[in-house]
Amino acid sequence: MALNFGSDEKRAVQAKYDAQKIAFAPIMFQAALALRNLGILELVKNSEEGLTMEEVAGNLNLPLYASRFYWKLV
Repeated sequence: MALNFGSDEKRAVQAKYDAQKIAFAPIMFQAALALRNLGILELVKNSEEGLTMEEVAGNLNLPLYASRFYWKLV
């Protein structure tokens, strides 16, 4: 009995890209959650001209390493 799972007309590059989106989705969710919980999203949202990593770290009493987390995502 043959099962039909749909057409397989994607190119290999597109299929790999789609698989990576699925694989990294949980990591991106956790990163967004951390940005929210640390207050970085709210701080950036309320800034008029944007902020440097040092300003984010200073305003939220975070180590510079933690504020760099945001710039890796943007």
